[in-house]
Amino acid sequence: MTRVAGILGVLILAWAAVAGVPPVPIPEGPDANSVPAFLGSPAVPQRIPAPRIPQHPFMAPNGRSNVHDDAYMTDTYVGSGPLGRTP
Repeated sequence: MTRVAGILGVLILAWAAVAGVPPVPIPEGPDANSVPAFLGSPAVPQRIPAPRIPQHPFMAPNGRSNVHDDAYMTDTYVGSGPLGRTP
């Protein structure tokens, strides 16, 4: 009986999580573009001094990884990222 009660409890919790809050609709109509205008300016790149990242002996060469750029996942890159030249 306790196994059935446990399964029933899990099913009720799963149903409550899914049916809890209705999604917020995407705004439509004339008020849909009521976000404020862009304020600010493009970012200014600033170099950060750092030691050279060592090459991991069993991973892809630094700068050639498809996810983190190096095997130690520093997420530091030689080139700069987007600067926000236009809003």
